[in-house]
Amino acid sequence: MRRTTLSLLALACALAPAQQPNTLAATMKIDGNDGPVYPMFVNVRTNTVSTITIDSGIQFRPFLIAASATGNLQPFAAVVFGDKMDIPYNPAPVIFMNGFLGNSGNPATTPNVTPFQTNAFGVYNYNVSIPGTIAINSTAAFQAVVGDPGSVAGYNLTAATKTTMTQGPTVTTHSLGDSGSALISLPTGFQFPFYGSNYSNLWIYADGCFTMNTSVSDFSSSPAQFTGGPPRIMGFWTDLDQQTGVIRSTVDANPPGDFPYARVEFINVTDWSGIGFLHTFSWEVNNQGRVLITQAINCNASIYETMVGIGPGNNINSGVAMKNLSNIVTTPPFSHSGGVNENFYEWFGLTTMPSYSLGINNPYDLPGYTLTFLPIGSGATLVATTTQYIMF
Repeated sequence: MRRTTLSLLALACALAPAQQPNTLAATMKIDGNDGPVYPMFVNVRTNTVSTITIDSGIQFRPFLIAASATGNLQPFAAVVFGDKMDIPYNPAPVIFMNGFLGNSGNPATTPNVTPFQTNAFGVYNYNVSIPGTIAINSTAAFQAVVGDPGSVAGYNLTAATKTTMTQGPTVTTHSLGDSGSALISLPTGFQFPFYGSNYSNLWIYADGCFTMNTSVSDFSSSPAQFTGGPPRIMGFWTDLDQQTGVIRSTVDANPPGDFPYARVEFINVTDWSGIGFLHTFSWEVNNQGRVLITQAINCNASIYETMVGIGPGNNINSGVAMKNLSNIVTTPPFSHSGGVNENFYEWFGLTTMPSYSLGINNPYDLPGYTLTFLPIGSGATLVATTTQYIMF
């Protein structure tokens, strides 16, 4: 079967007019890149999802994608269908998507149709998960043949693309149990400025918060513990217990078009001892001092007192009253400028909870919200000006 497929690739069609590769007649894009120049060169990052798109403009047309056996291009390796084959013909390419092995036609009406054909819009998208273990600087090269009944040969050849593997984000899954913690050491050159200091060591706690440089485990939340402890970010600080769910950190020191960031996600983590409800939330920091705290739309209230927000700790401005965070992000002008070293937090709970001592019921009301904390200032003065934040 492979010999038949490769003979299709090898067929030189003198009658087919030469066309510029990667036109709308036969386009293969990788992560949206479609040239020029041809062949194309695309960097692909580890621990990301890369997208291959075949676009012929003709619905329900089969295609095949061939991978270079050497991982490299070989321009003008052959002329196929009157166009340029730019991956080596010898050694033989590896065919890993072949729509010509099955019947072509409308998959809605024709059974057992190969999945490797364009849809009703003439497009096929395929997402490829790039593992974090693949070698940096390793290469691969691809080219595709797309069926086209309007061409003399009945096929069109896309441009070839060479991909080079580059460093992507570092993704770590943590098992923190009831009261565990994990250290995130930021890569060289990436520091997180927060309330006037730069930090390279960030601690995640099983109970839904983040501290800078200092590890302090504390399952209960209260204003005194918050303001008297180290600088802290509270995604959803309560008495959690990772009997179920996922706790995951992502660090990306060189994201395309963005600033270096570190993100922590809690997905379907339970309250202490596995009772109560599931909680899904996250927080993200970057090298500009920005903090994002996101509460999933399905994040449930805890059966224990809970705090959300940011603060400098170290008993700085410990007497500042808590804020109504949901009111800040829903009431014009949709921002709130804090004072120097001011705490932004809200303490949620009911008077029947174990340690909640506010004296009034303040039910959790943040599902679906993303809280943005942005330092006032940038550039060379950034570290000093992170002592003051605005929230929106």
